[in-house]
Amino acid sequence: KPGTPTATPTQKPVTPTVTPTTEPAEPTATATNEPAGPTVTPTADPDEPTATPTAEPTKVPGTPIPVEDPTKALLLDFEDGTNQYVTGRQGEEELTVVEGGYNDNYCLKVSNRVKNWAGPMIDITHNVTDFTTYKIEAYVKQTTGSNKTINCMWESMDYAGAMAYTTVQNVVAPNATWTKVDATVVAPGDVSKLSLYFEMANYSNDFYVDNISITEKHLDMDAVLAAPSLKEAYANRFPMGCAVYSYNLQNPEILSFIKHHYSTVTFADELKPENLLNEEATKASEDGMPVINTDVIDKCLSLAQENDLSVRFHTLVWYSQTPDWYFCKNYTPEYDGTGTAKKNITNLVDKETMLARIESYVKQVITYAETNYPGVVYAYDVVNEVIDSNGCKLRTVSSSLYGAIFTGDDNTYITKSFEYAREAEKAANSSAKLFYNDFVGLASPGQMKAVVKYLAGAKDAGNIDGLGMQAHQTNLGVTDGDNIKNALKLFQQKGYEVQITELDFASKDNSEAGNETLAAAYQKFMNIILQRMDDTSAPVNVSNVTFWNLTDLDTWLNSFYSNGSTYYPSLFDENYLPKKAFTALINLANGVVEPTATPTVVPTATPTATPTATPTA
Repeated sequence: KPGTPTATPTQKPVTPTVTPTTEPAEPTATATNEPAGPTVTPTADPDEPTATPTAEPTKVPGTPIPVEDPTKALLLDFEDGTNQYVTGRQGEEELTVVEGGYNDNYCLKVSNRVKNWAGPMIDITHNVTDFTTYKIEAYVKQTTGSNKTINCMWESMDYAGAMAYTTVQNVVAPNATWTKVDATVVAPGDVSKLSLYFEMANYSNDFYVDNISITEKHLDMDAVLAAPSLKEAYANRFPMGCAVYSYNLQNPEILSFIKHHYSTVTFADELKPENLLNEEATKASEDGMPVINTDVIDKCLSLAQENDLSVRFHTLVWYSQTPDWYFCKNYTPEYDGTGTAKKNITNLVDKETMLARIESYVKQVITYAETNYPGVVYAYDVVNEVIDSNGCKLRTVSSSLYGAIFTGDDNTYITKSFEYAREAEKAANSSAKLFYNDFVGLASPGQMKAVVKYLAGAKDAGNIDGLGMQAHQTNLGVTDGDNIKNALKLFQQKGYEVQITELDFASKDNSEAGNETLAAAYQKFMNIILQRMDDTSAPVNVSNVTFWNLTDLDTWLNSFYSNGSTYYPSLFDENYLPKKAFTALINLANGVVEPTATPTVVPTATPTATPTATPTA
């Protein structure tokens, strides 16, 4: 889903990630409601710098940048009048130390950029430690005459030479105003080189940076683990889960936090098709079928297995974060000459070929996961977000290449995807459940009925077990509570198991009152779930509740929306300590229902069109 701005990190978090920017030739496709977070997918920009693969898993030779302050991993203030180890990412930028720094004499001016991704870059390979948490701070400024977004990013190269670009933080900088970058992130691991860089769209515009610092940060683990365990509080109801990136499980402090509160995890971005489909191997395959990257599956599932965490495998068949070449003849898109959007592709395969590719991909993934990590996956999101919530119809070519091949009401690929998944699961003797995942039941009664309609074939064949309700909420008053109740009732009547898969509330208010409102929203939502489970006339089988991202630090909302706001949607603050929303859920588990706060409606923002590699979710 429109995945979270943390660093590996999909998420891509992440998801939610902003890859080095390009001038879009076509309007960006409508974004999904699913966070994508930070992604580890290599950039789609063909002009991106490439790296020579390294033969052995080792760091690129070098020494740390000297730092006089022993509390810092990096500190660059340009007060000596030099660039201080900063280079141009493109190689042609002009980096000039000029007067007028933030609270000091000098800063670095960045000009003569000929690509949007061009800007200042610092090689920090030997200044940071893999999977360690750091606070990254800097000040940025631009003088274009209007607000502009400036992106702070990681650039990493793995041991095979593959590049990845991950958002640290995007900030909206008002004209001629120093704006602070202030992000807490986990340094990516298993990389041979790591750099920090800054970029801004519209490469003709100059910008400034100053006071770049990186500081190692540790959690107060006594305080973190003193909180009641969320999973234990709801142990007699359902397992509790959270969205993660693999690097979260490789950071000992964050891992302890996760295991304290949750028993299941969803890898927010890493197991999506764009990260599993191997383009080069697929194009060379003798049988013409897709080839998967099993190393990604190994990394995620082995970490979960080692830490006794069950995994929701997210996701197999999805219109977003699936490469366009997967749908094309010879696995190579051809365009009509008017643009490179999905609608401009002229060589899509026919239905039969696409079904064969889906079957091969779905069966390869499930077979590999179940053969090598039996019992680790508790659910597969087999199909994700096929419904256009605006019209309650299947998505069309404007957003989905599945919809371009299977037009109108043709839901064959949905029904067959579940058939293929069930066949693979049975062959592997797996007990994992097969799910359809969407923002179902929370948008409109029409959408609920559309979901039931298009899944009827899979349900009648016994190939689908349940529905995943994402539950990304923008209404802190939960005034759509009736929709939630009605959806749960309908899904129960149709015989579906239900899981809440991506729960968060888009709160922008971190004040005392704002946190009280958020607490009331979470408790009201959860109370609806519990009441429907306890309805003796028609109890709903809710078998998991998963929260999207871990804390306010890594929420996908900050990068998904383009309004420049900071969101505070989580149960935990930036220090991984409980907020009032967490306490409200613990109280509810103990039978205490608190008074409802005054509802706060957060206006729905237009998803950002600021450079992303894929439409996100």
